[in-house]
Amino acid sequence: MAPTETVLARLLVRRGDPASPQLVDALRATPESALYEPQTRIPLICCVALFELSRGEPRRCLDVLADQLPGDLSPEQLLYWVWDALPSAAAAMACLGGHDYDAWFDSLLVAAGPATSARKRVARALADAELASVRAQAVLPAWRALVELGDAVPAHDRAYALYRCAKAGLESTGHEPAGVDQERGEVGRDTVAAWMAESGALAAQMGAAPLLGRLTALARRNHLSQGSIPHQRGASSGSAPAEHGLTERERDVLRLVADGRTNAEIARELYISPKTASVHVSHILAELGVETRTEAAATAFREGLLEASHA
Repeated sequence: MAPTETVLARLLVRRGDPASPQLVDALRATPESALYEPQTRIPLICCVALFELSRGEPRRCLDVLADQLPGDLSPEQLLYWVWDALPSAAAAMACLGGHDYDAWFDSLLVAAGPATSARKRVARALADAELASVRAQAVLPAWRALVELGDAVPAHDRAYALYRCAKAGLESTGHEPAGVDQERGEVGRDTVAAWMAESGALAAQMGAAPLLGRLTALARRNHLSQGSIPHQRGASSGSAPAEHGLTERERDVLRLVADGRTNAEIARELYISPKTASVHVSHILAELGVETRTEAAATAFREGLLEASHA
């Protein structure tokens, strides 16, 4: 599997493209003989891990990474390549909310060494921000610290960080009329709206439909105007759209997700392929603005989506 195909797969995953499961499957099938060099192997496993995270499978994401890292990499190789795995690993650990992988993650941090370049500083800031909530640290300052790294932050990471700033700001108070209360570390809705607008503009430029979905869901839940958030392109095909942007087919999938079914079980139940089931699950997570299947189920029950699907 050529490095360019790994880059393409990563792009498609972030765009929520229906072709991403097939391309990721091709990555998984890459012969071991072709993965000798870390510059081929590590980006590939990081892409597969990102895919697992995108479809609400944080434990599988971590298992993919832990199976290969630190692995047989030399200390010199680890100093360079571990950084690529840290953000997805931290995001998955935050989704799980526990500490099962703490020792493994800390060993990666030791192997990675100090953040001596812009690329490493961005990766460390992103990982630190993802883990802030489970480590009882202030969440909003951690995400703002990433944004404040400026041009060193890749566009998708910046868009995502701005979304997380907005989410953290709304969760802290969200009631001030404008600006930032420096003394209390709170933000007003005008500031939140500006973060969301910039995030949405960047996401639209990249075609990052899952991130646009999370922005829309965040605005909807907090009764904010959605006018500055571009519409998603390439939404899942199926029946006419229903509440919360889900099609009838996706509501069927959501019901099975809430029952704890795997993608393979969903596929059998609905007579679709596992790849199609995976695409539906990814779109559901984006539309509901959540990171895991458990959160999707909780949101569905809380907002009456599952009741509606049985009507």
